[in-house]
Amino acid sequence: MEADEPEMLFHILSKLPKPLNLESLVRRASELFSQYPPERLPHRAWSRVSANSVLKTTHGAPQPLAEQSLTDGERMFERHAAEVKRAEVWNRQILHTRRLARKYQRPATYTATAVVVAVMALLLRRGGVQTPSGAWIPLLVSLQRRTTDTLLNVVGPPLRFLLGLPPG
Repeated sequence: MEADEPEMLFHILSKLPKPLNLESLVRRASELFSQYPPERLPHRAWSRVSANSVLKTTHGAPQPLAEQSLTDGERMFERHAAEVKRAEVWNRQILHTRRLARKYQRPATYTATAVVVAVMALLLRRGGVQTPSGAWIPLLVSLQRRTTDTLLNVVGPPLRFLLGLPPG
């Protein structure tokens, strides 16, 4: 905070709860730290904290912390900020990919079904398959069921009624 901005400090301090029992808060934080040390947090939470994070660089023995310079702190902060930025970009990419997969799920299903049917038709027509024709029956039934289910989901209740199938 800038030295010539005391009103900002006053504003922040005015947001603290009244009365503030700082000693009990520090004692409770120390107790929680003793009961639940960061290294033993569930789901490997501590291992996922960046080595450049202030949580890890200030944790542990006080001697290495006392030997850190301001330049070291700035360098670690910049590295940590870069890691956080990369993680945010990665999470946005994953979210975008999931949205695209949801958006194009039906067209992809139709295309895949058409390709499988075309390949099977070509193989059966050319006689390039060395298995007995009865071996294809379970695959064809499964493919037909999947195609019918997909069409029923798209066309919906009118087609179910016309085919005499139960609703839903």
